[in-house]
Amino acid sequence: MQIQWWSLIFSRSNTEIGDMTKDDRGALTVREFCDRYGIGNTRAYEEIKSGRLKVHKLGRRTLIFLTDALAWEKSLPTNTAA
Repeated sequence: MQIQWWSLIFSRSNTEIGDMTKDDRGALTVREFCDRYGIGNTRAYEEIKSGRLKVHKLGRRTLIFLTDALAWEKSLPTNTAA
C-alpha cells in the first residue's frame, strides 16, 4: 500500500498510518500543539498573531509544522533565577 505524503501530515485519525504514528506526521493542529506544550488556545493564537509561532493553512485547517513548534520552544526565555 502506497501512502501519500499529505495523508501522513494532514490525517485526522488518531490511529497509526502504516508504520508512522501521529507524532511522526510532521505537523500538529493548534489543539495538538496546545496539548503538547501545556498552553491554552488563546495563548497559542497570541503567539501566532505576534509572529513568534509560524502556522500553515490548508483550507480551514491551521497546522503547525513540528520544526516550527521546536523553533518556537527554543525561542522561549529561560528562567535562570534561583
